[in-house]
Amino acid sequence: MSEYSNSEGKSPLTIEDWKLAQATGNQLSRLLNHLESLDSSDIAWISLVPKDHIQLQWESIELFKDQGHSLPLYGVPFAVKDNIDVAGLPTTAACPDFAYTPKKDASVVRTLQRAGAIVIGKTNLDAFATGLVGTRSPFGAVPNTFNPEYVSGGSSSGSASVVARGLVPFALGTDTAGSGRVPAGLNNIIGLKATRGAISARGVVPACRSLDCVSIMALTLKDASLVFDVAAAYDPEDGYSRHLVKEAVTLTKTPRIAICDNPPWFGGDIHCQAYLEALNKAQSLGWQLEPVNFSTLFQLAALLYDGPWVAERYAAIKDFINKPGVKIDPTVLSIIKKAENFSAVDCFENEYLKIHLIRSIENQFKDFDAVLVPTSPTFPTLEEVRKEPVLENSRLGQYTNFVNFLDWSALSVPAGFRIDGLPFGLTIISTRWQEQKLLQLGSQMLSVTSRLLGATRVDFHEQSFLLDLSQKTSDHLLVVVGAHLSGLPLNYQLHEAGATFKSSTKTAPSYRLFDLPSTNGIRKPGLKRVSGENESGGSIDVETWQISDTGLGSLMKLVPHPLAVGSVEIVDGTWLKGFVCEPCGLEEAAEITKFGGWRAYMNSLETLGSISTESNPKSPPFKSILIANRGEIAVRIISTLKKLGIRSIAIYSSEDSGSQHVQDADEAFLLQGDTLAETYLSEKAILNVAEISNSEAVIPGYGFLSESAEFASVCETKGLIWIGPTPEQMQKLGLKHLARDLARSAGVPLLPGTSLVSDVETACREAESIGYPIIVKSSAGGGGIGLQKCSSPKALVDSFESIRHLGNSFFNDNRVFIEKFVESGRHVEVQIIGDGNGRVKHVGERDCSLQRRKQKVIEEGPAIFIPTKTREQIRQAAVNLAAKVHYRGVGTVEFIYDLQSKEFYFLEVNTRLQVEHTVTECMTGLDLVETMIHVAAGNAEYLFDPKCDFPIKKVAIEARIYAESPLQDFRPSSGQLLDVSFPDGVRIDTWVKSGTMISPSYDPLLGKLIVSGFDRPEAVRKLSVALNGTKITGIETNLEYLKKIVESEPFLNGTYKTTSLNTFKFGQAVFEVIESGPSTLIQDFPGRLGYWHIGIPPSGPMDNYAFQLANRVLGNDLGAAALECGFSGPTLLFHQETVISVVAGKVSISIDGSEAPLYRAIKVLAGQKVQIGKIEAGCRAYVAVKGGIHVPEVFGSRSTFTLGKMGGHNGRELRAGDLIPFKIPLHETSSSLIAQPPSYNSLWEVKVMPGPHAFPDYFAEGTFKELFSKPWKVHYNSNRVGVRLTGSTPEWARKSGGEAGIHPSNIHDSPYSIGSISFTGDQAVILTCDGPSLGGFMVFATVISAEMWKIGQMKPGDEILLCPVTASDAMLLAFDLQSSIETLEPLREASIETKIYDPILASDGTGKDKISYRQAGDAAILLEFGNEVFDIRTSFKIQAIMESHKNNPMPGILELTPGVRSLHISYNPTIPQATILSTLREHITSSFSNTLKTTLPSRTFHLPLAIEHPSTLEAITRYGQTIRPSAPWVPSNTSFLREINGLPSNSVLSSTLSTTFLILGLGDVFLGSPCAIPLDPRNRLFGMKYNPPRSFTPEGAVGIGGQYMCIYAIDSPGGYQLVGRTVPIWKGGCGGGEREWMFDVFDRVVFYAVEESELDRARETGTGSELVRVEEGVFDLEVYEAWLEENREDIVRVSAERWRVLNESDGVAEAMRFLPPSDVVQNSDSLDESSTGIVIRSGIAGKCWKCAVSVGDTVEAGQILFSIEAMKMEIKIPAPSAGFCTSVFVKTGDILGVNTQLAMISDVLS
Repeated sequence: MSEYSNSEGKSPLTIEDWKLAQATGNQLSRLLNHLESLDSSDIAWISLVPKDHIQLQWESIELFKDQGHSLPLYGVPFAVKDNIDVAGLPTTAACPDFAYTPKKDASVVRTLQRAGAIVIGKTNLDAFATGLVGTRSPFGAVPNTFNPEYVSGGSSSGSASVVARGLVPFALGTDTAGSGRVPAGLNNIIGLKATRGAISARGVVPACRSLDCVSIMALTLKDASLVFDVAAAYDPEDGYSRHLVKEAVTLTKTPRIAICDNPPWFGGDIHCQAYLEALNKAQSLGWQLEPVNFSTLFQLAALLYDGPWVAERYAAIKDFINKPGVKIDPTVLSIIKKAENFSAVDCFENEYLKIHLIRSIENQFKDFDAVLVPTSPTFPTLEEVRKEPVLENSRLGQYTNFVNFLDWSALSVPAGFRIDGLPFGLTIISTRWQEQKLLQLGSQMLSVTSRLLGATRVDFHEQSFLLDLSQKTSDHLLVVVGAHLSGLPLNYQLHEAGATFKSSTKTAPSYRLFDLPSTNGIRKPGLKRVSGENESGGSIDVETWQISDTGLGSLMKLVPHPLAVGSVEIVDGTWLKGFVCEPCGLEEAAEITKFGGWRAYMNSLETLGSISTESNPKSPPFKSILIANRGEIAVRIISTLKKLGIRSIAIYSSEDSGSQHVQDADEAFLLQGDTLAETYLSEKAILNVAEISNSEAVIPGYGFLSESAEFASVCETKGLIWIGPTPEQMQKLGLKHLARDLARSAGVPLLPGTSLVSDVETACREAESIGYPIIVKSSAGGGGIGLQKCSSPKALVDSFESIRHLGNSFFNDNRVFIEKFVESGRHVEVQIIGDGNGRVKHVGERDCSLQRRKQKVIEEGPAIFIPTKTREQIRQAAVNLAAKVHYRGVGTVEFIYDLQSKEFYFLEVNTRLQVEHTVTECMTGLDLVETMIHVAAGNAEYLFDPKCDFPIKKVAIEARIYAESPLQDFRPSSGQLLDVSFPDGVRIDTWVKSGTMISPSYDPLLGKLIVSGFDRPEAVRKLSVALNGTKITGIETNLEYLKKIVESEPFLNGTYKTTSLNTFKFGQAVFEVIESGPSTLIQDFPGRLGYWHIGIPPSGPMDNYAFQLANRVLGNDLGAAALECGFSGPTLLFHQETVISVVAGKVSISIDGSEAPLYRAIKVLAGQKVQIGKIEAGCRAYVAVKGGIHVPEVFGSRSTFTLGKMGGHNGRELRAGDLIPFKIPLHETSSSLIAQPPSYNSLWEVKVMPGPHAFPDYFAEGTFKELFSKPWKVHYNSNRVGVRLTGSTPEWARKSGGEAGIHPSNIHDSPYSIGSISFTGDQAVILTCDGPSLGGFMVFATVISAEMWKIGQMKPGDEILLCPVTASDAMLLAFDLQSSIETLEPLREASIETKIYDPILASDGTGKDKISYRQAGDAAILLEFGNEVFDIRTSFKIQAIMESHKNNPMPGILELTPGVRSLHISYNPTIPQATILSTLREHITSSFSNTLKTTLPSRTFHLPLAIEHPSTLEAITRYGQTIRPSAPWVPSNTSFLREINGLPSNSVLSSTLSTTFLILGLGDVFLGSPCAIPLDPRNRLFGMKYNPPRSFTPEGAVGIGGQYMCIYAIDSPGGYQLVGRTVPIWKGGCGGGEREWMFDVFDRVVFYAVEESELDRARETGTGSELVRVEEGVFDLEVYEAWLEENREDIVRVSAERWRVLNESDGVAEAMRFLPPSDVVQNSDSLDESSTGIVIRSGIAGKCWKCAVSVGDTVEAGQILFSIEAMKMEIKIPAPSAGFCTSVFVKTGDILGVNTQLAMISDVLS
């Protein structure tokens, strides 16, 4: 089937259209012709009705008509979803094997036919109505009607598609979980899901019979209402049918509407933006929107697919699916088959839960008129659904699944469009039998403005049909012709006047229509009635609106001259009041009658192209041009050069080596030097580049040397064409005092002012003469520099020398003059073009009045707020001045317009291209850069042809986006941009993208956003949408500042002036970090899930219990982003009022110095400082803010992963000066909730589950038990990656890890669980939320989920006792924890018996085919395959299981993560472990039932490798100096590998370069880092991982560990032996849909050698991808195994020799030597009894990193005396009081205990 076809004919669209058409006769012929026009291959149809079937239906309808039946749908065609029976037509339910041909119509079909409707086709669907995506059909996936790359929504996909495209006016769908609403929302149509049983479902293939509803899809509310009135008929043969209950609609003017307080979007920021805009519209209607916690709704919704209701789907078709050989969509089958997992007990338990939830929900929402939700939270592409069919489907049902459980009614309505052009829908929900209320609310929303009908491109205004529209005696029908039409700029005035839409019609054929000259940026028409036979006219499209006397009176006050309200004759001969134009207003107007109406005329303007350049020379005017600039303007110029076919030559500094203009240019040359003077301001360097590049011309852009007459002169002397004015013109016009003289001679008005003033005394005399205020100007100044307003003699004296100094510093010219300062003015500038021979043209003007500190912020054109006549005078003055000097090229003449005197005055001339030139380009379509080039080349005659004009076609507005912080006095920002995205459909001139480094050395302009519209209101709307659609993270920008300006009244109504921004109040919901504390991070919960398989950890809070309590007391979503503070907290300045809570063991909180409480809501006012002190109990505190912190989501979470520089605030800990945004709830709610603190101890009992690795295979039995019987101590070198423990030394059950590594703790790389306690060599470590997902160390226990919070509160020196529990115990403890959070009751201390038991849950098979099921905590099972020898066939088996799960998902399974010979299964911990185990074993048996697939896709990556790169050698040296100086791999890892493998010199490196590595897993050391093995076993080296591990490894390092190779994706800890460095393998983006990792499992890697300089250059410039070559291919297991067998003898020989050398190696012995922990300074009780003074103690275990005090020093209270390194944080120890240091007990480098004495402070120096 084809995707779909649009009906291009003129068929009627709505039911009313069809009824009107059928009333004219030829009804059956019209229906048959329409049927003929439909495409049977259209993927939305499963079948079209045969013509004879149409004939039979028509005969029945005619019979009904003859019998006198009412036929409200007479002759109207409709479609039905193909799970609804139509007699004589097959019903397939989108499963051909299931198809049958019913003898009877479904009840609803028959009811509609009796009302006169005709079925013309049956539509596609998700098989058995199981899905919300519209892709689960053998007939093909129905694409979205707006963009075929996106889903249509399901399961009623076909019905939505045919309605949206106008093929039928309405269609039937079904709705169990949202199938009648989701596709409606995704296709811009109406979707009505009535109360259960209101429309009979008899004759519908059941999905869930007790919940099924027939839904109605239509283009208009009126049509949906009519169909519902007909279809809602009681059916006595349907046991679920109910009599319609017509309840009175009681709606207040301000209905109370519940909305979700924290709606989930799953990363769909574009969808969220559309939702917020829709909420604003709803609020404008007077709806009272109140945020409500939806958790109970979502919990109820989850029962639909996770509960036994799937058994209803099974019951409906059990006989069919149990037949052998039937074909059914595998995803659908897997969902239906889940029914087999439920028992009768499950059914009753879930029914009880359902009833409980329903009662809770009814009580919660009983006082609301309705609930308002986004119809869907996401809008996935077909490709996204292909990749994640179950996940994407479940997300679509977030806001729909609960409705039928509740027996509520729902209506999906179009609610606008996203910024990418896709539709957005809202769903209004109410209780049962509230369909009329929903339709009335929908009518309120849709009748405000016109909208598009579906995807038809037909503009339609929904009438408020449910309201009483009977015309009152005092009401009028008003004819509207222009900007007041629906959807146009002034339509709002009609609504404000209380008018309501009546109809679209035409005037009598005796009118002419004109486009009047614009006065305020809004185009207006003039309607004139023809005066007689000699004057021809036409019928003009108009609308009629009903309006009261009062409303008409208020409206007439807004109608400006020459428009008026008179009488207009419409097409039926009726005379009505309407807008007309007085004859005097038509004198300069353009007639547009031929367009037939104002809307058609406006649409025609869209097709206007660029300025005609037919006479423009076709050949390039130059072969090559050098751009003497950087950044945005360089990129802009290069785009025009490419268009003209001119070679572009770029220059760049070392800081700009990776800049966009360097990449875009045909050639780019580095300017040697570090300063501006040595680079972009160096005439000599630039001219040298021009010479060696054979440039013919130089174009300067703006800034730098663009206004240097001297540079222009030197260029011309060197034979280069200067693309700009002549040097003489630049000299005369560039100096302001000379430009004033020229303006005076050209008759241009000047402000009262002086010539040059050399001393302050003269300046004061002149100022007195002129009159204050005055402005002192630097003659050579520009860009806002060298200007100072003075309002008094004192101010003048104070600033005079300062201005002279600025001029001298910036422009090497200290001359100044004085002008009168205009207090209330507008800045207007005229764009001019001169040919250099006296001919000058203007290209309109721009209004640049919105300035901050003389710097333009927003510019627009034309300057519509200045009188038309004045604008003409200004333009002519500019032309006269330019012509006076025979100006050459493009320039700008600037003026000030005095709003008080209504006069204009000359300011200056800019002899260059300006930043805001884009405004003129968008107004006219003229490319000004191209124009400059042609003028410079002397072939621009066409521009000055009298026939060539530059008409103003549109209003354009530009907003400048700067790297600056408005809340911090516009402090410039620098750093790396993390996530940069701009909206489509607007012009963006920028040089930045994600990853761009912003240097403090250059102008902070990041880019310009330019919009255009046919009038100013349209342009302003576009600008607002575009700014809201722009995302720039990583540094502070003025983006929010721009949004506030654009929303402000002065901007919207155009009353702003040059000084407006001086007093503009800008506020933002942010807090500012004054002091950051040792480690303050933003986290959310549960963090970043679903990416464990590629090595992205979840992050999130270390103590999720305290974190959730902090949110709970505020009424936040429990997972809302908040702060995690380590050891002591930050000081925060709040810029907006809010409410916070702080949860910690014990910590001081103060607000502006006043103490505040823990565990409860605290109000903070704007301007107040909150200080969080030292944490006295535990080691982490959590600070939540009402509404949650609102940093961008990265891979679906706001949590910070500092190692990966991901999430949170710019991927790092907070620093002083950071501004952190938070949400402002739509409605303030107070909270009096108080949480109860748990107990924090120095001895922690932590519940764990043994395994996955235990005795006897890894440990001796006695040793294993000892691990749980003795306390461990928390090491100071712990952090969010892992908490290190010191304690028991295990007795291993084996001598080594074999192939996996030398140390017995080494295993073949295997996935971890969060909470895994592994031995990394001799040291135990608890893997926490920032830890790696894959590694080569065994795990002897796993902390259960409910106890992980304790790990987050452990301090160095604390003790921990591991208490083994069972999976069922873990479930009980998890319930207790969640209950404590929900109820805020103290956490119950459960008494649970602990015992050690075998973690192996089951085993299947033997030998190579053995599968061991090992528990890996309470939320995961680890599958291990075969024995401990690597076998690549095992990897194929693992892949087969994963592929099978992807196609047929196992219920309850969350994620699969592969290892070398293992597979980690994450599951829902609320499901019993035994259930999961049974599911797994059954699934694996099924996966292996077929022949193993022995070929898999496998790309080969050829990567550069710089052998022993300095960065890797430095990491090895650092390890030797700080961790283990005697390690045998120090100072050379390659020498160590060579020695223990018995290899000759350099053979390690040659082995690495000559082999092909096969990738078996990702995330070995985070973020897609590959774990790969040499395919040739002879190249597999024995290698021991570092013991203990390194604390630092550089990103891109290549390491060997055991037999495996890894490439480090980020700077991180590590243990592989380092051999070199390659290019980055992680893009470092924000997971906004783009894949960030390079490899997939089963890809191959081959290295080739490069020089370190070549690699470094590629890394610095961001061009590393150019060094990577990728080959597509497949990996054939059978071919590989045959090769292994061929070479088996040699492989065995090499391996045996390696083992021999290994066993004899001294290096191995040293590597295996046990390393006892460093000695701790033991002095806690060593003071002499006679000692006096205050003893300062460490308070925490760690390393003394800095000792800043000596005996005899005088110290002040609070002075920092020591810094302790603990948990990767610097803990500062202050002096408790002033005094003298009499003793120091430790030195730098000492290891400190919890209570170690550091120093003594005494009042008296002894």
